[in-house]
Amino acid sequence: MTTDKPRNPLLHAAGIVGRGFLLGLGFSIALGTALFIGQQVSSHQVAERTAIMEADVGERELERNIVLSDVSEVKHDDTTAIIGTATNNGKKPSP
Repeated sequence: MTTDKPRNPLLHAAGIVGRGFLLGLGFSIALGTALFIGQQVSSHQVAERTAIMEADVGERELERNIVLSDVSEVKHDDTTAIIGTATNNGKKPSP
C-alpha cells in the first residue's frame, strides 16, 4: 500500500513563483526582441528618408536663384495677398 505524502506548502509556493518568474522572463525576452527588430527597421527607414532630404536640399538651391521684384501687399476683407514678379536668375529651370 502506498501513501502519498502531503506536499510541503512552501515548496509548492516556491514552484508557483518560479514558474511565474520564468513566464515573465520569457515575455520580457520576446518583447525585447520585438522592440530591437522594430528599432532596426525604423532606423533603416530614417536613413532612407535622410537621403531623400539631402537630395531635396540640392533642389532648394534652385529656389535661391529666384528673385522677387515689384512686390506689393494688398489687403481686402481680412485677406492679405502678396503680388509681385518672380525672375529666375539661375542656370537651371525652376521646378
